[in-house]
Amino acid sequence: MKHLCYSKYIFLLIIVNISLSASLLEKSALFYYGDKISYSMVGIHDYIVVEPKNTNIYTHGFDVYRDKIFARVVVSDSIKRTKKIIADLIKQGYRGIYLDKDEESTKSTRLINYFKSISSEIHFIAKYDKRLEQEFYELFDAIVIEDTDKIKSKDLKAIKESSIDIIKIDFVTSKELDDVDDYIKEIESLGMIPYVTTRTFHRYGISSKNAIKREVLTLVDEHKEDRTELPAHRLGAMPIEYLGYIQKLYDISDGLPEIEDMNHYAGVVIWLGENYEKPQQLIEWVLSLDKIGIKVAFMNNFGFSADAMLVKALDIDIYDGDTSVKNKKHIVYQDEMIGFELEPSMDESGIYMHPNHAKELLVFEDSNHLRSTSAAITVWGGYVMDKAMMVELHDENVWVINPFEFLQEALRLPIIAVPDTSTHYGKRIFFTHIDGDGMVSRVESNPELFSGDMILDKILKVYDVPHSVSLIGAEVEPTGLYPKFSKCVLETSKEMYALTNVEPATHTFTHPFYWGRLEMMI
Repeated sequence: MKHLCYSKYIFLLIIVNISLSASLLEKSALFYYGDKISYSMVGIHDYIVVEPKNTNIYTHGFDVYRDKIFARVVVSDSIKRTKKIIADLIKQGYRGIYLDKDEESTKSTRLINYFKSISSEIHFIAKYDKRLEQEFYELFDAIVIEDTDKIKSKDLKAIKESSIDIIKIDFVTSKELDDVDDYIKEIESLGMIPYVTTRTFHRYGISSKNAIKREVLTLVDEHKEDRTELPAHRLGAMPIEYLGYIQKLYDISDGLPEIEDMNHYAGVVIWLGENYEKPQQLIEWVLSLDKIGIKVAFMNNFGFSADAMLVKALDIDIYDGDTSVKNKKHIVYQDEMIGFELEPSMDESGIYMHPNHAKELLVFEDSNHLRSTSAAITVWGGYVMDKAMMVELHDENVWVINPFEFLQEALRLPIIAVPDTSTHYGKRIFFTHIDGDGMVSRVESNPELFSGDMILDKILKVYDVPHSVSLIGAEVEPTGLYPKFSKCVLETSKEMYALTNVEPATHTFTHPFYWGRLEMMI
């Protein structure tokens, strides 16, 4: 019987894998004209159409998905002007062009023939034009048909016979966008690539393939501190990434993001000081997010001094407690996620909180039998206050609450597949890198040798495994910091790079000591 059971599970697993593979093989498209593109959301698609003036080409995401990205170009009355626009976009690195609102079919074909004669790597898609003759369809990768286009059945048949893709765009309202399965199935049944979106193209629409929401927006205040030193980044990024999600830091001094720009986020973390000047707007923003299904987790505090009127909107009651020495507190309830690295200490705050309709995680009671809840999972997300979250112990930050469980439950983050290279039975990636720092440092056991000599003779020559090795230019070059040692360490470096198991890596000329001050000039 056990063999039969195992066979059943194996059969189900095969069916699931076949279904998943089939869905991934379906082509999909995305048209996004906003200025906040998320490559974790768009990368899965086969056609990614963007508004070039709103798209930063100097990003890793653009470079990764360059072959699938199409820049939207509105064909003007002047073919010379349009040609220059396309030429500039190609120079910027675009390899795909979407010809939108074509007024004359002859213009688009002339443009395409011109650029294809220059490079075969440039690809075009175009909005449907009833004046475009069938013989020219082969110039395009795809034709785009909007739901307002009146296409003749013979033209549709001709496009299909040309073996190019047809992308069908249907428009709905923002509220309708969450329930468009029928639209998708109907368009797919006609042999077209579906895309359902709003008319502004500023929201991520729905197609045959759609990415899991993986970004978690974290509100921070960079006014006083470099973002690399912010607790939200130093302490919050790891648990978020461990769960398979991506932390996106957002400086609240830029103003709260528009709600319509938030739909692609899996959740929001608010990790501020207590000096945010517009707490009323912040609370209203949180409640607006809840209406569209995005949960919020407050970390350490609310971003402002707890105010009974403000947090009442979050269904939390606040009242003053007895702060006298005689009034002692003790824990009356402690959830399993509390006491992660250290047991909680007594709450010393004179502010008592009681969340309604919530799952309490840590509850204190004082001598007057008044209770206060320092951490809770709420309807709109969750919160963890002050020492219920973390304490500093011997200059180390120690978690009181389990951040992995708290963030997952508060933000209602679905469990997703997360690559884990350190599991007992999982495949592991072996990667060895030797950083360039200290090439000219002396070996403590033999001061006549440089550290580079030791690495060469005792590691690289002994262990025949792949290594990447970097150098700091300022340390090894004749015009650098140690000119009298340069000849010696450069000879050692050349001998390192001559080894078959060594690949050169870069460390640049020196260290950028203040990363937060760097600004890319675009």
